Amino acid sequence: MRLLLPVLLAVSPALAQAADPAPPLLPLTTATVVSATPLRLALGGDVVSGSTTQATGSATAEVAIAARVAISVQGQLTTGDDAPVLGAQARGQILKQADVGVDLGALVRYKRDGFDAGAGEVEGAITAGRALGSTNLYVNAVLGAELDRPERDAEVAVALLTPILPSLPVSVNIGADTRARFRLGDPGEGDDADAAAGEAEHDVDATALGVASVGAARWTIGVHAGAEYLAAASFAYVQGVGGLAAQVVF
Repeated sequence: MRLLLPVLLAVSPALAQAADPAPPLLPLTTATVVSATPLRLALGGDVVSGSTTQATGSATAEVAIAARVAISVQGQLTTGDDAPVLGAQARGQILKQADVGVDLGALVRYKRDGFDAGAGEVEGAITAGRALGSTNLYVNAVLGAELDRPERDAEVAVALLTPILPSLPVSVNIGADTRARFRLGDPGEGDDADAAAGEAEHDVDATALGVASVGAARWTIGVHAGAEYLAAASFAYVQGVGGLAAQVVF
């Protein structure tokens, strides 16, 4: 970071002319604000270390198609997987904090494993955000459903970011990003096959991360680390999570 910071300080004046700030760089929680800039590109990489170690890389491209509406596509590939997870998302901001005291939005997301996998999964979410003094709070409530089997899940994500080192010409934020997922109802019919393939589903998946980022209006670079708790009827374990992410808006 000592070597990287002088470079960021040097390039930040040229990149800091965007009309609106980029959305915060959070690995688990989706922010409500849609940037006025037409294009946002994000890259991420994570390593999960438990009984085995896996690395995941992801890329997202988001286009603002209206003042408060954006659509995006995403690809994610994990070591050991035969095909990437592909997804598309549409999100919009319904209310602005400047008008009513809170940011409120909604999103719809579709994702599937690879090009020839099953019908995939659809998720719908409510997103909210509010400034608590200098600290920003972000909250997501998500419901998801598989399209080719009777399996549903619910998710709640909460993040806090607060700025530090205000004298710097770039913004530096630290905070926490957390998410809990729960399976709804009885296990689906596909679980026996998943278990036989070593891909058994979890009834609970909870992750807590410490996050830090540095950036300006058009770019952000972040780092995160923490732990993930996974549990089902027959097992429970904790594994470590760490990663890097970066985004640029145009």
